[in-house]
Amino acid sequence: QFRQSRQVQFNRHHMGKSLTQTFAAAAAGNAGDVQYWRSLREKAATNWEGERRSPTEESSIIKDGTGLFAWNVGKQLCTSMRAGKALSEIAAWYELLDTIVRTGGDIIALSEIGSGGTFEDEKRVRQILAAWSRLRGKDAYIWMAGTTGQGSDGKDIRGAGGTASGIAVVALGEWARRGRSARRWPDGRAVWVEFQEGDRALCVGAVYAPVNATLAEGIAWRETLAEERAEAMARGLNTVVMGDFNCKRTAADSETGNLSAADRDADAWFVGEEVGDAWRIRHGTDPGYTRQADEENQSAMRSRIDYICFDNDLRPQALKGVWLGPWGSEFVLHSDHRPIMALLDNEQWLGPKTAVKELAEMNWESAYPPRHWFVSSDAERLTMEAAVAEGRLPRKLARAAFTEALNSDMVKQARTVFAEALITHRNREQQSYLWRLYLDIGHAITAELRPKRRDRKMIGEGADKHL
Repeated sequence: QFRQSRQVQFNRHHMGKSLTQTFAAAAAGNAGDVQYWRSLREKAATNWEGERRSPTEESSIIKDGTGLFAWNVGKQLCTSMRAGKALSEIAAWYELLDTIVRTGGDIIALSEIGSGGTFEDEKRVRQILAAWSRLRGKDAYIWMAGTTGQGSDGKDIRGAGGTASGIAVVALGEWARRGRSARRWPDGRAVWVEFQEGDRALCVGAVYAPVNATLAEGIAWRETLAEERAEAMARGLNTVVMGDFNCKRTAADSETGNLSAADRDADAWFVGEEVGDAWRIRHGTDPGYTRQADEENQSAMRSRIDYICFDNDLRPQALKGVWLGPWGSEFVLHSDHRPIMALLDNEQWLGPKTAVKELAEMNWESAYPPRHWFVSSDAERLTMEAAVAEGRLPRKLARAAFTEALNSDMVKQARTVFAEALITHRNREQQSYLWRLYLDIGHAITAELRPKRRDRKMIGEGADKHL
């Protein structure tokens, strides 16, 4: 009874607008309090925009489906800077997980969680999830990342936001049992988890981009993200990247219509790296705002900066719905962001659990070398030159290396074959042959450049023990 009272106290004060009542009434949980939370949970289950049916209704229809759920929770899972620290954190996690289950979420990417991202934080939160799992009878597992959570003066800043608050990937139900290796970035801006079920292989990244990043900072972060994603795809994994990208793509993603140079480069990155934007795939240019800085101040313009991203070859029919959750005080955690959810048909998305031999042996690498193979800033050029001076293979190549590859004998031969075929194969029925020859040029260029650069090491089984 004491824990329930403390949970009610926390819920009413920190997790939404409270009714006018005394502290004693709130702690006791009167009829008004019960009605408030019943109403809020109903809104959390039904007040989703984007599709004719709610995610709860749609997920109940799909027999073999996966719900992807991304949310910047605005530090609402905080373990510090509040009274009743331990109990308030438990109450917030329970309310969040219960809501996601009712909505149909299976794999969740959370940013600015407030619980932190160190090993000690992860151990504590896993204990909370384990207790929730036993109580609800549903498997749950979490992988977290973040910085130390302490300022230069030693003060606890996990509740202040940013990477100190931590980010996480949470898997529920069957997906919790499919988790394999994991990897997190040292700067706390991404955590990647690999899942496998038979021949279905999936790599999920929860990310948190720099806030108010300069053009150079944004480019560096996205290039690192592209490299991680491309290497997972090269190993035959389907990829999903979810989280707070802290950038808009086009004028349609902001009520003001204003875009910075960093925003415009972000859109070029989405196009150049062939990243499938879930909201765009399903809803085109319809407004899909995910952040409102101040719910009480209507002049605080909204924007779309939170994304769920797929490989660009995702079949449109695999995506059964994309939704945006309620704003602010209308949801179970009062964040300045609202969640985005996507529901997919696993058969059409990941294929059968046992793939045919031809599909299993396909080469999933792109024909032409990806953009992240090449330097895009002075800092990367200096790093490349230092590696060469030390006799090591660089991670990135100079742009001139592409031109040199074009003039190599192997690439010249592929280009000659393609040029001759353009003259002799002009019928529409022969276009597929020409396309294969065009890709052969890309394969030849890639083969010339690959020995000149160093790839990141693969993620091995059990790598999460050494993150």
